[in-house]
Amino acid sequence: MVALVTTQVTSNHQEQIWFGDTGATCHVTNDKSGLFDTMPIEERIRVGDGHFVPCILQGSLMLKAPQGDGSFRQFKLEKVKFVPSFFCNLFSITAAMKKGAEIRTQGGNMMLTKGQLKVLFERIDESSEGFML
Repeated sequence: MVALVTTQVTSNHQEQIWFGDTGATCHVTNDKSGLFDTMPIEERIRVGDGHFVPCILQGSLMLKAPQGDGSFRQFKLEKVKFVPSFFCNLFSITAAMKKGAEIRTQGGNMMLTKGQLKVLFERIDESSEGFML
């Protein structure tokens, strides 16, 4: 599994872990504190085990991502779905690729790139095949 450890660009600069998921069709969070440009929605999102969870809000979120050289770069994540009952944050790799991002792997790490932005996903478990944003 891979994940991205990011810092939300809010007044409290809360650290967040986002799991990169190629099966997710949208970005999902269980914390609405950093969302802006929100709009109420009534959707049900199907999760991996086949059941549905209610989504009540959608918005954008500012994150800072590690660039691989020790620096961080701020980026805007759009169409983030707020699901209060969800247990983690999901970064939809599929949604990012549909918006022109490319995925590269090197030395056991995964990097998403789009223009000048690089988002480094770290392997969180050496025995698994996933990555963390």
